[in-house]
Amino acid sequence: MLKNHQKKIWESIFDQCYLRASEALDKFQNFTGWQSSYTGEPIPKKEMKSWVNETVSRIQRLKPKKIYEIGAGAGLIMFPLLDDCEYYYATDLSSESINYLKQHTPSKYQHTEFSQKSADDASSFAENYYDAFILNSVVQYFPSLSYLEGVIKNIVEKVASGGVIFIGDVRNLKYLEAFHASVEIYKASETDDQVSLREKIHNRIANDVELSVDPSFFMGLKEEFPRISSIEIKLKKGIVQNELTKFRYDVLLHIEKEAPKHVHEIHWTSDREALQAEISKVKAPFIIKHVPNYSVEGVFKAMELLQSDKEVSVNELKALIDFDTASQRWKDLYALFPEDSQVEPIMKIDDPGCCQIFTDKGVEG
Repeated sequence: MLKNHQKKIWESIFDQCYLRASEALDKFQNFTGWQSSYTGEPIPKKEMKSWVNETVSRIQRLKPKKIYEIGAGAGLIMFPLLDDCEYYYATDLSSESINYLKQHTPSKYQHTEFSQKSADDASSFAENYYDAFILNSVVQYFPSLSYLEGVIKNIVEKVASGGVIFIGDVRNLKYLEAFHASVEIYKASETDDQVSLREKIHNRIANDVELSVDPSFFMGLKEEFPRISSIEIKLKKGIVQNELTKFRYDVLLHIEKEAPKHVHEIHWTSDREALQAEISKVKAPFIIKHVPNYSVEGVFKAMELLQSDKEVSVNELKALIDFDTASQRWKDLYALFPEDSQVEPIMKIDDPGCCQIFTDKGVEG
């Protein structure tokens, strides 16, 4: 169980956040409390909307009808899903969150229910009823991996056959140092040297109290829980670059569902014309393997320089973590695919600097 004192602390923090959220003008896309670690300012609404839309689209493609959400917050994920589902049960640790959802959910959505609960409270899990459980951007507030595993165990035993557990916005332990390094480099002044930057990064990591999870943890769940038939670990597409899209990932645990069919494989090459030629030959869904993860590529290079004996300026490091450059590289890559195709970056567990790109259709003709 979540320790009572820790539960009270988070509950108090969330209550205050959702009290402030009640003052926002847009009740259905309420981004109160989403602050940038780089600037200390709210993450721009345009970026937040893109992040929500990408998350919601991933869930919508699963076509869930009966949804149970743990940590519904201000309804960022819930409100866009209500039109297409038959029943939605939203829970949150914060009573103010539940009050907010009750107050602002339109009356036409009679198929909704709300309850204040902690994540490990499985008392409302009807067996084989819900075909989707959603935990989006809540795992970082869990006290430990064992707590997370206990929550997943409760869900796995109840979710309907063919359903899914969607665990979104998980902080990646493999990227934890890269995240803190990028923040300190972003904030650095020209007077900072490599020694002081390394010390600041070390201190940030030491003071980080939120849970980060190595993706291999989720891959190991399949052996422990036989009902999990397949696991997908996806990155955000990276066109929008911020801490939510660069250093976090989404997990889909599929329950007693037929495994996806093998698709054609292409090996990535930096030769754009050669890669385009290979793509043009494929008429069915395919995957490109060993693609550089542009979201972290520059940060990894900056970290290598910081740890080396080579003297490097702050401006050189800042240039390596440039968000616009990373965004443009993703755009250039996606431009190779048919405009109407669905493109998904898949995490490569054993190589944090790479990923795989899946698309649901090949080139017609």
